[in-house]
Amino acid sequence: MECRLCWGNSNEKQTFCDGRRSKIVNDPGYWGASDPRVLVLGMSKGNTQSEAMSESWRNGDYDDVPYKGFRLRLLKVLQAVGLMPGVESLESRIKATELSYGWASIMRCSLTGLKPDGTFGASSAQVIAAMKRPEANVWLSNCIASHLGRLSRRARLVVLLSNDDNYMRVISKTMKGVFGQAYEEHPSLSPVVFRAGPRIFVHVGHPSPLNGTLGEFLDGDKLLGQGKKREMARLGVKGALGDLMGTI
Repeated sequence: MECRLCWGNSNEKQTFCDGRRSKIVNDPGYWGASDPRVLVLGMSKGNTQSEAMSESWRNGDYDDVPYKGFRLRLLKVLQAVGLMPGVESLESRIKATELSYGWASIMRCSLTGLKPDGTFGASSAQVIAAMKRPEANVWLSNCIASHLGRLSRRARLVVLLSNDDNYMRVISKTMKGVFGQAYEEHPSLSPVVFRAGPRIFVHVGHPSPLNGTLGEFLDGDKLLGQGKKREMARLGVKGALGDLMGTI
């Protein structure tokens, strides 16, 4: 996909903001259905995906970029909340021929944050910290308004990969700023489910191998911690999809 919304007249491929504590690379990507029922969004492309994105134009393997290295884990996360029953692999679903699912990141350009050693990292800790900073948060807000504010009515559900409390807070605050009165919290399902505009957003456990709580999200006690968040997410998915639950 092409997007230069935040770049003005600049032809640069990357920029620094927030006193050079955040770096943004213009490499927006989207995969799957052009008009999805369900949209699955990571935080931002990590270094592995961003590098693969650059290489994909030369090697012709663009569909291999998203969730590179942890697609099986992602599938398990989706199935844990009632999506994709019976599916054994995401390889055939992350393609332009897909009809129901769209795949991307909530921050379409790649966002990284400054590490103590002076390099820029794409772990959740660095990305969440960057999203909280004023200038990078403006970019995030623009991204949400442009790409989520224009979804068609066919899109019922947006799945956000990460139920880290810090991430949920920054997303909730930013969504509220973008959607205003159209943003609605769901106290009975809080903190992992909310409505913004005409659709439901659900936070789930992040499938990254670096997520040490993923096992608890997949199999943990439904009354405790990540297991409880899983059950709340399942209710949110069911509420969003209604009669389509269990079929897509």
